[in-house]
Amino acid sequence: MFRVQDENNYYRFSWNNLAGYSRLIKVVNGTASQLASRPEGFVLNRDYQIKVVSSGSELRVYVDNVLWLSATDATFDSGTIGLYCWGNAPGTFFDNVLVTEVQNEEPVQQTTPDLTDEFADGDLADWIVVDQGDQLGPSDWSVSNGVLSQTTHIYSAPTSPSTLHKPGTFVKYANGRGWADYQVACTLRSAGINDCGVMFRVQDDNNYYRFSWNQQVGYSRLIRVINGTATLLASHTKGFYVNQNYEIRIVAAGSQISVYVNDVLWLSASDSTFDMGSIGLYCWGNAPGTFFDNIVVQEIQ
Repeated sequence: MFRVQDENNYYRFSWNNLAGYSRLIKVVNGTASQLASRPEGFVLNRDYQIKVVSSGSELRVYVDNVLWLSATDATFDSGTIGLYCWGNAPGTFFDNVLVTEVQNEEPVQQTTPDLTDEFADGDLADWIVVDQGDQLGPSDWSVSNGVLSQTTHIYSAPTSPSTLHKPGTFVKYANGRGWADYQVACTLRSAGINDCGVMFRVQDDNNYYRFSWNQQVGYSRLIRVINGTATLLASHTKGFYVNQNYEIRIVAAGSQISVYVNDVLWLSASDSTFDMGSIGLYCWGNAPGTFFDNIVVQEIQ
């Protein structure tokens, strides 16, 4: 636990071996909200080095020096720490507790974009679930038969077609913060009629680019989100057809951004706000399900 105000107000990282999950939550007046999760827990009787970094509104959890969970939340800006257990006999063991001031962090180092995930291993290893919608949640991201799906109707208001931001749920790849010029491709299918799409150059939960589209209203949008405020960069008056597979490819090269659908140029824009960052897969109010597969990220030569 960290930034602990009192027994009923704090942030907490916890994980579970039996159910296989890791969670970053916020507790306000005894009511918990999930900020981030991943479907992996710990291995029994193994030592782990856990590091939690809270810097401003940025919260990051590292396990053995690997980024495990991250979120953006400004509810608590100070507070003490705590060590937590729930139903965990015959024992939980803590040692080497160290709290230090966060110095100016090193800038993110550029790394070579390289990812292929066909979800053949049946799990969401290296992906972080982020729920931002406050209606009909939480999300339900899962892998079955080599396909990633999200099947709940999680969304947030306002719901008018003109609304750009539409916080819902997304999974972001944990290890791509240093990716600069790259293309991301995936297979996308929607059984719902609302928004779904792909995020790229993701800095954190509130700063990124996103391509998304909608069948019910009939639009495609390329947006930029800065500190949770969305700006439209390009749009198209067509959406997707329900239960049809689409090959989505996004090319981000310098300030040039191009979105292709089935190898046809769909949207393009020029924007230099974000020059690097990871990827994410996004849904908003899109039950009974959105399906993603064949994720490939490659460096642009």
